[in-house]
Amino acid sequence: MPINLNLYSVPLLIGFLQGIVCAVLLVVRGYQRGRLSDYLLSLLLLASCLLILPYMLGFMGIQVMWNELLFFPADPALLIGPIIYFYLVAQTNSDFRFGRQDLRHAVPFGVYCLYHLAVFAQGRDFTQRWMANVDLPYLSVAFQAATLVSNYYYLYRSIRYYHQYRRWIETQYSDVEKISFSWYRNYLYMVAFSITLSWVFNLLNLLGLNLSYTQNWWEYFIISVAVYFVAFVGYAQTPTRRLLFTQAAKTEETARSGPANNADIAAWTHRITQVLRDEKPYLNPELTLGDLAKSLKVSNATLSQAINTGLGKNFNDLINECRVERFKREVREEKNRNLTLLGIALNCGFNSKATFNRAFKKATGMTPREYLDTQTPQPAVPAPHQA
Repeated sequence: MPINLNLYSVPLLIGFLQGIVCAVLLVVRGYQRGRLSDYLLSLLLLASCLLILPYMLGFMGIQVMWNELLFFPADPALLIGPIIYFYLVAQTNSDFRFGRQDLRHAVPFGVYCLYHLAVFAQGRDFTQRWMANVDLPYLSVAFQAATLVSNYYYLYRSIRYYHQYRRWIETQYSDVEKISFSWYRNYLYMVAFSITLSWVFNLLNLLGLNLSYTQNWWEYFIISVAVYFVAFVGYAQTPTRRLLFTQAAKTEETARSGPANNADIAAWTHRITQVLRDEKPYLNPELTLGDLAKSLKVSNATLSQAINTGLGKNFNDLINECRVERFKREVREEKNRNLTLLGIALNCGFNSKATFNRAFKKATGMTPREYLDTQTPQPAVPAPHQA
């Protein structure tokens, strides 16, 4: 049978092949490094590729999914939501492992598989009659509704979890650029759009518009783009530190037993300010709340509460504001006249251009160059060297 490569099949094929290749690479890396998150991302890519497969083969002129494999349980839609959520959990908590209680998340998909296998095993003729008389009029609608609820439920949990995680890292790390996982947040919104578009198409079909095969193609094209995006960006993710996000709840609980009155908070605020001024720990680009707490001989929870309550900001803002203030001084030093703005920023504790620019804008309301242009006399830094 000749394979038909055309404007419809090729874009789906590209995403499919990219997903398969990266899924294999992730399994290998997961095995080598013992990273559960790699296994889960591999599973997410494989499940997404299965969603694309029937339409990709159909546009290529291969009808095996509608003939020999009719009603075979090849739709992983009920499994994708849990995978999306647990990948994020595993990526942000290095100690996470699946327990028995987590198996309940796979129950809907298990029911779907058992039902489809039971019908599929009866043979093609029985399957066709069952689909026409029972499945399409009744059961198919129930499974579609369950899929819709599952997808939105896990997307909601994932997005909420992600924002909780982002708030947490701002209280624990002075540099969050490499552990913010902004790409995954973008992927979640992409998935939400794809699911919504899919159900818009389904609704239009239910209303009698009967969209053509090619009109439905757009839904799977977006999935293909999402697969390509996750395969490329997700595989490139290499965590730079051990993350234990679940300890955030313990930290918050312990924080309630931290400084109990204004005098304690004021004392710790003074001590923190003194250490930052005299010892300049912010010059360490990898400084964490734990590092500062260790140097002060205080618990993380007590230090966090003192910073939040006494100084009115989180750890990340506090440290980066110290770096910004040092940059303002260093940029005027004669010894730094041959350095670029970024070079000076790196000497002040920043470890990337993006973090420096974002922190400076947040602290001053201006870009570094805009700030320098407002100062008199003009700084000694050569104008062509910009951050």
